[in-house]
Amino acid sequence: MSKRFRDFTMSIFVDRRLALIDIICNIAYCAVLFKGGVIDFVTKHALVVYLLKLFVLIKQKRVYWYATYEDIHLNVEYLLSKLSPGLGDFLRTARSRNDLVSTDLRVWLKLKLKQLFRLLKQLIYSFLVLAVVNIDCIVPSFTHFQLAQPILLSHYFLCYCAMLQRDLIRLQHSYYFTDIMPLGCGAVSGTSFVIDRVLLMTSLSFGAVCCNSVDAVSDRDYVLDFCYAISMLMMHVSRFCEEIIVWSNKLFNFVILADLHSSGSSMMPQKKNPDGFELLRARSGLVISNLMAAFLLLKALPLSYNKDYQEDKRIVFEVADIAVLSLDILNDMIKSLRFNVTNMYLASDVDFAVATDLAEYLTRNGMVYKQAHALVSALVSQFYSCNSLKLIPISQLLAFSTNKYLINFITTYTLESVVNAKRSLGGTARINVIREIKRSFVSLLRFKL
Repeated sequence: MSKRFRDFTMSIFVDRRLALIDIICNIAYCAVLFKGGVIDFVTKHALVVYLLKLFVLIKQKRVYWYATYEDIHLNVEYLLSKLSPGLGDFLRTARSRNDLVSTDLRVWLKLKLKQLFRLLKQLIYSFLVLAVVNIDCIVPSFTHFQLAQPILLSHYFLCYCAMLQRDLIRLQHSYYFTDIMPLGCGAVSGTSFVIDRVLLMTSLSFGAVCCNSVDAVSDRDYVLDFCYAISMLMMHVSRFCEEIIVWSNKLFNFVILADLHSSGSSMMPQKKNPDGFELLRARSGLVISNLMAAFLLLKALPLSYNKDYQEDKRIVFEVADIAVLSLDILNDMIKSLRFNVTNMYLASDVDFAVATDLAEYLTRNGMVYKQAHALVSALVSQFYSCNSLKLIPISQLLAFSTNKYLINFITTYTLESVVNAKRSLGGTARINVIREIKRSFVSLLRFKL
C-alpha cells in the first residue's frame, strides 16, 4: 500500500475517540473467549492486565497514534503488542473489525444519548421555570408572521416544552435501537468458535443481541435514528433562536439580551448582537445536512459491510458534538434573558388583535358567527387607522352600530379577560396554563433513559 493511499484510507484521527470503548469491548471479549475454551486462563489474564494498562495510558494521553495502522482497532492491537509482544495477535480470534466497530460506535452513542437526554431535560426545566416566572405576562402571538391574538408568555414557553418533550421521546427511541449488540457476528456469517454472545451482551450492558450476522455488520439505521432525533431537536432549537433574534430587535424590543451572551460590533458602538442564538440557528443546519449525508451514505450500499461505513463516525461525532454544546449553551443563555413585559403587553392590543374575541362574544350573545365575522371585519375596515378597538372614539362607534353587545365588549374588555376566556383544552387561559405547567413538571420527572 502506498503512503498516499494509506493516508487516504486511514481513519485513526477520527475514530480514536472510540479508543477506551474499544478496550472495554476487547476486555469483555477476552472473558467470552476464555469461557468458550478459545484461549487459556494465562492468556486471558495477560490480555486483561495489559488492556487495562493501555486503558490508563490512553486516559492519561500517553500514547502515540500510528497512521500506519489505519484505524483505532489496529492501533489498539499494535499498542498492546508493544506492551507485551505477540499479545495483540489474540484479539482477532473469532472476531472481525466489522462487528467490533459497530459495537464500539453503539456503546459510544449510548453514552452520548444519556448525556444529551440529561441536558435536554435540564433545558425543558429551564423553559418551565420561565413559564412559572412569567405566568402573568401577555404577549402577542403571530400567524403568517402577522399579529394574531394575545396569549400568555407562559403559554408560549410551554409550546417549546411540548416540542422538546417529543424530542426526549425520539432520543428514547434512538437509544432503544442503538441498544442492540452486534459483537460476535464476525465479518458477515458468524463464527465457528463457541462464543457466548448473551454473556457479551450482559458484560457490555446491552439490552438485546443482534440475531442476524449480516444485519449486524451491514446496517447503520441506528446512526440515522440518532441523526434524525438530533435534527428534530436542533430544528426546534433553531426556531426558538429565531424568535429571540426577532424579539431582540429594537423594533420589537420584547427581550433584553444579557451582555454575558451577546457581542458588539467592531464598527458600530451601540450594537448588541444575538450572536449565540444566530450560531445555534446556523449549526442546526449542519446537523440536518449530516442527516442527509448519512442517508446518502447508506442509500445504495449492497450487503453487507462496505468501507463507506468508515465515514459514518465523522457524521455521528459532529452531530453529537454540536448537540451537546448547543443544549449546554442554550440552557445558559435562556436563564439570562430578560423580557420587556410592558412592550409585550402594549403590542398585544394593536392591529385589532382582539377582533376574533369580539366576534366570538357576539356569537355567544345570539349572532351567527358568519354575520359576527362580517360585522367585525367591517368595523376594522372603517376604523383601521385607530389600530385598536380601545382607540375607536365612542361617538363614531355609536354611529357605526347600535349593537349593545358590540359596544359593551369594546368599552369593557381587558387583555386579561380576553386571554382567560380561552379555557378550551390546550388554550391560553391562566388556569389552563397553570395546570399544564404542573403536568409538564410531573411528566419531565417520569422521563427515563
